[in-house]
Amino acid sequence: MRRWVLIAAILAAIAVPVPHSALAQSGSATIAPSQTVGVISETPTDGTPPFGSTYLPFGNYIGLVSGNPVFARSYLLFPLDAIPSGVTVTSARLEVDVDLFPFAGSGTLGAYNVTAAWTESMVWGTRAPADPTPLAATAISSVPGAYTWDVTDLVNVWLAGMPNNGLMLAAIPPVDSGALSGPGFAVRGLGRTSASPPRLIVDWGPPRGGTIRGTVFLDADQDGSFDAGESGLAGIPIHVETNGDWAIDLVTGDDGTYGPSALRPAHYRVRIDVPPGYAATTPIERGPLVLNGNAVTGQDFGLASSAPVLLPESGTSDSRALSIELLFLSIGSVLLLTGIRLSQRRRDVR
Repeated sequence: MRRWVLIAAILAAIAVPVPHSALAQSGSATIAPSQTVGVISETPTDGTPPFGSTYLPFGNYIGLVSGNPVFARSYLLFPLDAIPSGVTVTSARLEVDVDLFPFAGSGTLGAYNVTAAWTESMVWGTRAPADPTPLAATAISSVPGAYTWDVTDLVNVWLAGMPNNGLMLAAIPPVDSGALSGPGFAVRGLGRTSASPPRLIVDWGPPRGGTIRGTVFLDADQDGSFDAGESGLAGIPIHVETNGDWAIDLVTGDDGTYGPSALRPAHYRVRIDVPPGYAATTPIERGPLVLNGNAVTGQDFGLASSAPVLLPESGTSDSRALSIELLFLSIGSVLLLTGIRLSQRRRDVR
């Protein structure tokens, strides 16, 4: 009887369901955009509206009819609700089906982080701003099909708390006025209302700790940059903190570097204590730095030796003036002491 009770207890323990949070440590999702809009700097001659979600044009080109430079961008916003909190994204790919590339050869087009909110009624004059440097670049040719951009790092920092304003597809660089700097090109991707809309394909796994790396260096030319030939400074105090509720204190190594690791997902700030005898040539605080399993590098701080206070050189006008001031001070002191002694003698005589 006891044997059956023991077996039943073991089976019951095995049958206990695994918490959903444990199951969600690894997974994947294909996310459709909640907003899309393509904007063009001039109305196309074929009557297509200069903005809309049916098709997504991006790139720069010379109008085939007008002969004018034409600039086009597409914006895409993906909700991230399908990704569990606390995980680290191991792969995130923006995938767009391109159905039209009306030029010979190929063109390289970039995916950019959008830095402000936007709507689907946006036109060229009210287009949303984006970072000037692309997150990823992909060469697109006249062969129709799916093209991808790797946006893993951006999705991780979105999950860590940076505002998600979506992605922009545009030329590299994303010039938006004036003459084109080189041969123009543009593509047309299928829009959100099509049977094959853009998608964000995301894979995630267990959380990983992030890292912040930098160097405190002796800024010999005091230009605020860590130049070749400049050396690191050891033993400089560094403070790393997040949201005011957690902090670590450390000092730089022999080569002036620091690099706290295994940092949980959050926004961080790094601050340096400037030691006596030095002056900062760079800001003494950096941040916010967004971590979610990624490494943030290049957080350097420059220090220069403080200039000593020098007395005027002998023989200069400043030194002569100082000597005269000291002479009068000495004479005044003698007269004051003499007066004190005379008053004491008069009291003694009385």
